[in-house]
Amino acid sequence: MLSGCLFQNKIDDKPVLIENPVIQEQKPEAISNAENQANKEVVEDTEEKVIISINNYGRSNPFKPFHERSLMAGVSDLPSPPMYIPPSPEITNLMSVKVSGILYDPAGSSAIINVDDSDYLVHKGDLIFDYHIKDITVDKVVVKYGSNIYKAGIGEIIGEVNQDPVRGI
Repeated sequence: MLSGCLFQNKIDDKPVLIENPVIQEQKPEAISNAENQANKEVVEDTEEKVIISINNYGRSNPFKPFHERSLMAGVSDLPSPPMYIPPSPEITNLMSVKVSGILYDPAGSSAIINVDDSDYLVHKGDLIFDYHIKDITVDKVVVKYGSNIYKAGIGEIIGEVNQDPVRGI
């Protein structure tokens, strides 16, 4: 450890040169001997080398957050795609239901609905082929099938009309 100045320390107002015992100058012969000794150590290395595969160890990308890396699935972990299942006949029938007409009366409205090429006169609350008639308004008929609610106007096919985004209407 060094303290103070290395050069021109003044003792009794006289400059004094102090040698640093830590810093030593190496001679060229000593450097070449050190290199030869290092080369001998490399050549004389007879240890058995172990090779470790890093495919499954460590982090693949250290910059990705941990939760993103853990969500990645390997090829063997992916499930096979589902087989094509044709829609049930009730669904295909519902998608072909057409509103033929509306007879609106505030006291009790009714509608004419075409199902499987047959016309049916229905009122609010009727159940026909598992299709529940929820409401009949001046220009729309509201049909519920399962948990889905559909609205269709006169001449519209329910399968071509979007599903009602607001449930319970």
